[in-house]
Amino acid sequence: MSKGRPPKATTERMDAVSAPQSKPEKPNYLNDVAGEEWDRITKVLDEMGMLSSADQTTLAAYCECWGRYREAIEEIKLNGKVVVSKTGYPMPSAWVTIMQTELKNVMSFLTQLGFSPAARARMAIDIQANRDDPSKTKWTGKVR
Repeated sequence: MSKGRPPKATTERMDAVSAPQSKPEKPNYLNDVAGEEWDRITKVLDEMGMLSSADQTTLAAYCECWGRYREAIEEIKLNGKVVVSKTGYPMPSAWVTIMQTELKNVMSFLTQLGFSPAARARMAIDIQANRDDPSKTKWTGKVR
């Protein structure tokens, strides 16, 4: 039985699992809200140098969760957070549960995709000294 912390990923190990730097195709099954989020997030990932066709399924799942999250928010705006049960007692709307679940899913996907300061630090994004040129901000593919 080994003791201690597992070894950190090294550049050599990460180079062996590099992903193709190509644009994934937007799935045709995404609804309007999810499709708009696909367009937005793939543009940002492309600008960061992190867009890969290998991530198509992850991106599609994220966008689907985003779409459901937004739908839940709209339903809550229309119908409120509390509904009256058949027995006359107030209870949380099912949309509140959906919103909370999808928000957790969205945040998990965003972390996987590098959309938090901590995630970017773990991915060791190479931020160039010249921040005026966004084309110089690219993912190095290295994990610390």
